[in-house]
Amino acid sequence: MLGTFQKLRRAWRAGLVLILIFGSAWLLPPMVQHWRHLCPVKPDGVAESYAIPAFARKYGVSCSQCHTAWPDLNAYGRWFKLQGYVREPGSTDGVLQAKDGGGLWTEKNFPIAAVVISRPYDKGTTGQGDYASGQSEARNRALQDMTLFIAGGDVSNHMSYFMGTDFADNNDGASTGGAQYTPQMTDIQLGYHPNRYLNIMAGNRSFWLTDPYQTLNNAEELTVTPRPLTSAGFLAGDSMDARKDTLAEYGTMALGKDSPAFLYYSAGYSASIAASNSTSDPGALPSDVAARIALDDTGGALGTMIGAFADNDRVVGSMNSPATDDFSAKRIGGDTLIEKGGFTFRGVFMAEEDRDLGPTTPQMGYGRAAYGELFYTFENKDGTRPLFVPLVREDWIQGQSGTGTTSSSQYAGLTLELTHYITQNVKWDVEYAMAESAEGQAVGGDPKEHRWIGQLEVGF
Repeated sequence: MLGTFQKLRRAWRAGLVLILIFGSAWLLPPMVQHWRHLCPVKPDGVAESYAIPAFARKYGVSCSQCHTAWPDLNAYGRWFKLQGYVREPGSTDGVLQAKDGGGLWTEKNFPIAAVVISRPYDKGTTGQGDYASGQSEARNRALQDMTLFIAGGDVSNHMSYFMGTDFADNNDGASTGGAQYTPQMTDIQLGYHPNRYLNIMAGNRSFWLTDPYQTLNNAEELTVTPRPLTSAGFLAGDSMDARKDTLAEYGTMALGKDSPAFLYYSAGYSASIAASNSTSDPGALPSDVAARIALDDTGGALGTMIGAFADNDRVVGSMNSPATDDFSAKRIGGDTLIEKGGFTFRGVFMAEEDRDLGPTTPQMGYGRAAYGELFYTFENKDGTRPLFVPLVREDWIQGQSGTGTTSSSQYAGLTLELTHYITQNVKWDVEYAMAESAEGQAVGGDPKEHRWIGQLEVGF
């Protein structure tokens, strides 16, 4: 029963070995170049970039100041995010102040940015992504999505804000015909940043989006195919990507006077998700708690972050009757980020226990999930921006649930992507994703799924 699953893993490993053997001659020269530039900021003052062009316009810098390969953050970009989207807290750089000295701070440039996505080719099989089961015709979504961002760090001294509106084609072949670009408010956040040890965030977004390492959410992932570890819940159906009313606090602590290494921590609580009764108050029952800690030396010689995380979530069947069909989800895990010689590796392992707290059909679910993601950034000749980024990721989930009898499932996924950056803020992607379940129940679809995607992305 596990034969196909094991063949998939063997094929992926064999392919990786071939890539390392035959690609070494191509990789070695740029790797040496990267090893000579280990500091977060290059000698010309430009590091590598962040996904909101408004920040680059504000400070008059390259997008590569904060990103290795947009939207992937480098060490400087992560620090920029932790400080509340400013270079230096309290600085007037890029800010207009009221002439009367009354304390009014505004941006010199209106801090709006946009990302537009065109997906002219999208062909999936047997339920992959947003495809209905059995639908395998290629789709042409000339305009797939447009997202507007308003974000900045100077609404007032030591304050930051972020908000987004998404216009997506969510028609999915409905009988009405034509694209349905219904605007929807996405993440909203307000931050207060008095110092590096204490930062307070309040908003309607996932708690894990406050994390700068991009390992525990899909919002800033390079691939179109999401990581199922964070996008799929187990028995309770509560994912780490779920948007909730969240109050969080985070901070950093240096490990030495001149050391680039530091300790990052965060903690917060969020409103539980109601599985039904959509008219209920989404801010009710703030019973979800989460915590995170990470040792960060990505800006130093090690180029590595090692972290741990845990949360305890609640999924309410109905706000009107919380005791009916009530679930809890407990997660614990560890993650790592390694940036060396042009390579970037992210890995996460997580264990989850879900429990049905309802009085009628008590159930328990257990799950383990992991992913490993590796990509390499080929820069242009002068080293000022990314040119090509090949990426490979393997996802794995194993779970079991039941009442008197136990059912189990095992899932494996492989994602391959090649991104070409035409300019710093324009890129096209070719992506292949395959998912397979040893028990005949893949996440979100049928036992075997394949998908090819061609996509153009523009940020301005």
